[in-house]
Amino acid sequence: MTDTPSLAPSTAASDTIDATLRRSASRFPDRVALTFADRRWTYAALDAAVDRVATLLAGHGLEDGARIAAYGVNSDAYLIAFLATSRAGYIHVPVNYALTGVSSSTCSPTRGPRSSWSTPPRRPLSRRSWATCPP
Repeated sequence: MTDTPSLAPSTAASDTIDATLRRSASRFPDRVALTFADRRWTYAALDAAVDRVATLLAGHGLEDGARIAAYGVNSDAYLIAFLATSRAGYIHVPVNYALTGVSSSTCSPTRGPRSSWSTPPRRPLSRRSWATCPP
């Protein structure tokens, strides 16, 4: 009889995306982690960029677990922002980049996002726009 691996997500801190990036940056700092367009990111450079953006996000005074609405097109900047959102202790909420207004499908069942970012830069939806989300 063979053991079947569990399909349940692991809750171990060492199994997070952030832990994997940090571990890879420590083990393989000069290896290429990401290539996008004409840009190449080593694990060390990617980890440092994620740190800088996570620090910036954390400086906004949001509570742990705050939802961050994310508008973006496929890019290295979007990936860095996604990873930084996680590293800062927030929840990444992807939003259709073509969205022009708030629909109920973008709202959390319990509350709307507390902040937003976009790549490339785009005027984010204001907190007032999120007022249509259920409390």
